[in-house]
Amino acid sequence: MDVEFHYYMTYLIAARAGFGPDDARLVAYSSQFIDDNDLVFEVDKGKASAYRNYISQTMNILKPKHELFRIYPLFHFIPGDPRSKTAWRKDGKMHWLCTTPNSRNANAIMDDALRSKDMYRITAVPQEIRMRRT
Repeated sequence: MDVEFHYYMTYLIAARAGFGPDDARLVAYSSQFIDDNDLVFEVDKGKASAYRNYISQTMNILKPKHELFRIYPLFHFIPGDPRSKTAWRKDGKMHWLCTTPNSRNANAIMDDALRSKDMYRITAVPQEIRMRRT
């Protein structure tokens, strides 16, 4: 959806944070893939080994499909603290998928991922959190 930000800006930030080119590419690709995952692929249809990927993108964030709420909190919007001032919009409304700055949930996920030194765990952390922490 926004390749300039989700891929290129993420790559730049990762590189500036000290990640090598291959690791910065992995972080950037992982960030962009969430938006690109909008096609269903079926393998071995009709067989016991059949597999169908799960779509993580609605292509219109303003009208998310109800069933995607099981994936948005994992890959894009870690729920923050609804009591935080930053969780509420200026019009007084709040959305449950609002990630709040310095949330305990986000910090715990990022800290665990960084301690693991496993790039795949680090890239599984939503982009909004990676960018705040680098």
